[in-house]
This record gives sequence, structure tokens and C-alpha cells, in this order.
Amino acid sequence: MEKKLEFMSNDVHKPVRYGTSLKDGIDKVQFWRIFLKHYAHPLKDWVELWPKSPANYRENMGKYATDVRKLALELTTAITESLGIGPTYLNNKMEEGMQVMAINCYPACPKPELALGLPPHSDYSCFTILLQSSQGLEIMDRNDGTWRAVLKLDSALQVHVGDHLEVLSNGLYKGVVHRVALNTERTRISIASFIQTLKI
Repeated sequence: MEKKLEFMSNDVHKPVRYGTSLKDGIDKVQFWRIFLKHYAHPLKDWVELWPKSPANYRENMGKYATDVRKLALELTTAITESLGIGPTYLNNKMEEGMQVMAINCYPACPKPELALGLPPHSDYSCFTILLQSSQGLEIMDRNDGTWRAVLKLDSALQVHVGDHLEVLSNGLYKGVVHRVALNTERTRISIASFIQTLKI
């Protein structure tokens, strides 16, 4: 707890931040999440601010963040090409942009019907690339407003289009409205990488 408290903050602009959402939400819904967020691009500017414990965290998370960013750049190239604006249209903006890593812990919840890990939202990013330990992510079906569970496939990354790409594509690509459901049996861990074209 001592080490966690070093990073505890409500300041969303801190480059490394630990926090919880274990509190009452609106409409009597509980939010049930513990998180660590930190900037990750350019890696050399931020990695020394990350937690030192566990000992291999900086090395392993740095490699993961770098690899996920490469994937995001490849996806960006394909999407801008599909929009007819050329594969390199966003290259400079992506290089100057941000990457934020969010490591989320959703503890087992005694009354999951009264709580959410995260409320419904879309991400303010170009992409969110997600790795999760177990099922819990739900996306909203835009046709009828119902929630659909996203299956967890072993070692698979999930890619969400964010608000930036929805605007850039003039709505052709849609930001994914999603939430996190909880369960009574197990803790769920996720690592979300938010790739943005604009610096925060």
C-alpha cells in the first residue's frame, strides 16, 4: 500500500497515477475498479517515472507498450488508406501524439448486478488496444441499444475505434461504446493502451 500511495492522485494530467473507482456512481450504481495509468510515448520520456516494483515492470511494460504502439500505427495506415486519404496521412500526428497505458483491476464483486467496473463510455483516442485476463467487457449494439458480452479469446488483443477516428472518418468508423461488467467469482485484469494523435 505504501508504494501505491506514492502514485495516488485525482489529477488526470499526472504522468503516473494510481486510483480507485470503488465509490457510488449515479443512479445508485457502484463503480468497482482499481487502476494504474501512465504515459508511455515517447517511452524514454516516461519510463523512469513508472513504478520500480515489481522489478521487471518497466522492462516488460515498456516492451508491451512499444509493440502495441507499432500495431496501432499499422492499423492507422490501413484505415487512412481505406478512407482514401493515403496511408501516411496521420504519420506525423501519431508520432507527436500520446500513448497512455491503463492497468485495471476489477475485483470479484459480491453483488455484480448492482455495480459496474466502468460505466458506459467511448474512448477519447484513435484506438484502444486491450488485453484482458477474463471476460467482462461489453459493447453496446448501436442498432437496438442492448449490451453484448465480448468473448475473451486466449492471447488475443481487442481493438476499439475511438472518438478521434470517428471524427476523422466523418462517422464511417464508429467509436465503440462499452462498459465493464463484474462477477462474483474472479478478479479481472485488463491492460488498455490508448493511442492518441494529440498531446494531452
